[in-house]
Amino acid sequence: MSRDWELGLLFCLAILYVLWAAVYLQYEKWKRRRAARNAAAILPRNTVPATGILGKSNFVLPASVPLNTTLKPLEATKEESGKGTEKDDTFVAEPEKHPLQVPDEELDELFNDAPPEGTDNEPMDIDVSLDYEDEDEETAGCSEPGAMASGVSFEDMCAAVKVLGKAKETVSEQEEKEAGRTLTELQHTDMFEQLVANHPQRAERVTELINRHMENYRQEQADETDENGYRADGDVPDDFSIADIV
Repeated sequence: MSRDWELGLLFCLAILYVLWAAVYLQYEKWKRRRAARNAAAILPRNTVPATGILGKSNFVLPASVPLNTTLKPLEATKEESGKGTEKDDTFVAEPEKHPLQVPDEELDELFNDAPPEGTDNEPMDIDVSLDYEDEDEETAGCSEPGAMASGVSFEDMCAAVKVLGKAKETVSEQEEKEAGRTLTELQHTDMFEQLVANHPQRAERVTELINRHMENYRQEQADETDENGYRADGDVPDDFSIADIV
């Protein structure tokens, strides 16, 4: 009797399990459908016609033009042509270029002290006290015989150019010395290159004045050495003693 009761209990439990499984599956199916409906309501899908081809090109070939036809340019209207004339030129003007070398004619006029015709070059009546004592003391060493000049002034350059423009017979020896000194200082400068460029006679005259100045300079240096008691050939004097120096 007890055995039949156990079998009946197991049978009831099996039926209850089957019913519970069926109800659970139905509930899960209903839950998935509800979630799908909510997603469709939030993100609607774009329907694509079934007849369309995936990746189909939408390129449209334009109408071809025969080879024997001549294409005419489009004529600009009055409004478009007028707009081009209204625009201002925004480009920067190119700077004027000047030649690097001054012509010989302009070079003589540049260093000419004579005033232009029709102009009054009289000194102005200005009462100002000028003190040149300090300047004379500084330039005293440059004017001594045999001393090399430390610089060239504008007046010296004008005097040198005038000497080059004159004949040799009309130039004094002192003027030639000063011109030679000035030209020696001007060597390896742009001003010197302009003086001798494209002018062979002037270049020879410049070389002559420079060589004469260098010879005078060496001679003056040798004379000064003799006056101090030393020989020009570099020999040691007989009365020389190292004890006098130490």
